[in-house]
Amino acid sequence: MARNRDNRMVIWPLYYDSNFSRSQGRRMPQSLSVDRPTAEDIFSVCRKLGMSPELQDEKNHPSNGEAEKGRVLVKAQKSKISVLREVAKGLLRKKK
Repeated sequence: MARNRDNRMVIWPLYYDSNFSRSQGRRMPQSLSVDRPTAEDIFSVCRKLGMSPELQDEKNHPSNGEAEKGRVLVKAQKSKISVLREVAKGLLRKKK
């Protein structure tokens, strides 16, 4: 799991994109995935959750160039999977 050297987690839109399979990089189950999330969507959810996010909108996922550009860095205060699930639930609320 990617962590930045100053103890921040990297969150890619690909983790939540229902258009990709698990083997293509999606990390959340279909029930917690959304259609084409953007790094800005994730940034907005992280900010609402009080995670002090940093948006890096020009970065590409290293193993999947077809995925949405951008990533979000957040401070690693919990396990990565628990952070990803919190963000997924926020994205689901935002996309409805």
